[in-house]
Amino acid sequence: MEAIPRTAGRHARTAQPGKRRIVAVALAVGALVSAPADAQIVNVQGALKIDWREGNHRLLDLGAAGSVIVRRGRLLALAIARGVFATGAGTTFKQRTCEHVRARVRLDPHWKWEVFAQHELDRFRRLTVRALSGTGPALQSVSSDAVSVLAGVSYMPRRPPGSSAPTCSSGSRC
Repeated sequence: MEAIPRTAGRHARTAQPGKRRIVAVALAVGALVSAPADAQIVNVQGALKIDWREGNHRLLDLGAAGSVIVRRGRLLALAIARGVFATGAGTTFKQRTCEHVRARVRLDPHWKWEVFAQHELDRFRRLTVRALSGTGPALQSVSSDAVSVLAGVSYMPRRPPGSSAPTCSSGSRC
């Protein structure tokens, strides 16, 4: 398996803050989940794909995905991870990962507060790191066993390439 070359310059500086945000959100979700509560629902799912072919054209195509959903009292927490890798004839033609964590706290029957973080890598889109995080309120207008409708607004600070200070979506300093 080939290592992904680390690009000097703008990507090298932005890799660490995204990882720190993901770790911070994961720790916050862990702290909220570990608090005592009356009821708890945990749903864990996973999938694994292996496609190995021999012959004139050798192919190895691997994929994995997993998710964890925890509902405990007022808290709903979600973690999703996916990854794929494929190689054939000595050439890697797929290599990507995506991780997403989210926590939602019920403030009242209609209003929720969400925090989330996401990291993505896709070698063939030349995406060495794409990390984002955000937080904001959400309004649940429909809630039934069959369907739920939720609309939210998120604050998502970002760092332009080569900058050490976050900016707002409009481009001005926050």
